[in-house]
This record gives sequence, C-alpha cells and structure tokens, in this order.
Amino acid sequence: MQKRLVKKISKRFAVINLGFVLLLGVLFPSEFSAQNAYVDSLMKAGNAAYTAKNFEKAIDNYEKILDEGYESDALYYNLGNSYYKIGALGKAILNYERALKLNPSDEDARYNLKIANARIIDKINPVPKFFLTEWKDALLDLFSVQTLALIVAVLFALLLLTIFLFRYGKTPSVRKSGFVFGSIIFAALALALFLYYGKAQEIRNDKYGIILAKEVTVRTSPDENAKAAFIIHEGTKILVEDKVGDWVNIKLADGKKGWLKKETFELINKNY
Repeated sequence: MQKRLVKKISKRFAVINLGFVLLLGVLFPSEFSAQNAYVDSLMKAGNAAYTAKNFEKAIDNYEKILDEGYESDALYYNLGNSYYKIGALGKAILNYERALKLNPSDEDARYNLKIANARIIDKINPVPKFFLTEWKDALLDLFSVQTLALIVAVLFALLLLTIFLFRYGKTPSVRKSGFVFGSIIFAALALALFLYYGKAQEIRNDKYGIILAKEVTVRTSPDENAKAAFIIHEGTKILVEDKVGDWVNIKLADGKKGWLKKETFELINKNY
C-alpha cells in the first residue's frame, strides 16, 4: 500500500545561491541584512500558511523569495509540497526536481517526487541504459556539484600532506605511510574529479523540463497545422533538443520525438 505524501515542510532558511548577493553583503552590509530579514520573514510566513492549510498563500510567499533572487533545496521542497496540495502536479514535480538538483541526498524530496510521478497520466518506459552509464548516473545522483567540489578540495589538501610526509618524513615508516596513503588518496581524488566533471557536464547540458499544461499535442514539425505525433500530459518530463522560434523539439525517455510550444513547459534548470 502506497504511503501518503510526506506532510512536513522544511523550516530551514532559504540559503543564498547567488554569488553577487554575497558580494552585496560585503559591500552593503546594512542593506543586505534588511533583505535577509525580509526573506526570512517570507519563509516563516510561507511555513505558517502551509501549516494553516492556506497553500495558495504559502506559494505566494515562497515565490516572492525566488523573486528576490534566493533559492535553496528547502524552498523548492516546500513549494513542491504546496503545489501538490492544490493539485498543480506539474509545478509540484518541477520544484521537487529543482530541490534534488541542489541537494541530491534529500530523501523527502525524492520520495515526494516518486509519489507525484505516480499520479501523472503518461507512463513512459525509458530506453534501457548501458550498465556502466547507469552506475555513473547513480553515483552522480548521490552528490551535488558543491559537495563534490568540497571533496576534491579536501582530498587535494590530504594528498599534499602525504607528499610532504613522503618527501620529508624523518623515519622510513613515516615516508612509507606517506606513500601508501598518498596512493590511496590519489586514486580517490581521481574518482572525485571524474564525478565532479561529470556532474558539471550534467548541469551544463541539463535541458530537461516538466510539462505544466494539462494536455499538449506534440507535432511532427514546428507548425500549428502540422500532423499530431502524440499527446502528453501535465507532469511529464521532457528533454529539449532544439528550438525554432516559439517551438521546441523534445524527446521523451522512451525515444519519441516531436515539436511543442515552449509555453507549455518549464525547464528544471532555471539558469539555462
């Protein structure tokens, strides 16, 4: 029996994810502090509205935070829950996906995304991947690019320490330990760099979107009068491959392709 959607909301503060905002905090501390307090008040108001089951008001407050240039996995998770509660399945899935982009280890967001995806009309069987690709994707799903960057930095610092021990250790056992641990850390660093590069490429090439319209007719060419290829519905995940004017060429997980209007969906990666 399927469990109910996780009801709790995250009360974590919506962290700043824009570097220029941090710079403003250094250059204009008083203005930054006031803006920070305003965003914090919006988050608290949104959480209070959600608890009171006023989901539209909660959405309004959370969206205002995004309008201020702030984002976080907690914010997107709360937005996803709020949209789910009012039946906006596409928006709910979109925000759960965005939460997981920032924090792949968020089990609540992953679970809720699974529940929301179970409700969409289109049941698409993805084309099987090569097993090595599946393993790599599974590893990448465990970490955010920020986490991988931190791991690389720590491993590099440890590698320098082991090199120092190997070169300048006072006893043969210390130098041997430096060599052994250095070799292990070097291998771990190589793996971390591989994953970091893969994650960075994944983000750079992330052209996935979520259908927000209730029903969309996908056509064989970028023309309203073109032959209908197939129909998809709210919440379906698509891959954007090309665009011509107001039309985009999309691909589904099962390999089907066609054209639809860009107003019918929203990209998960807001910065693309």
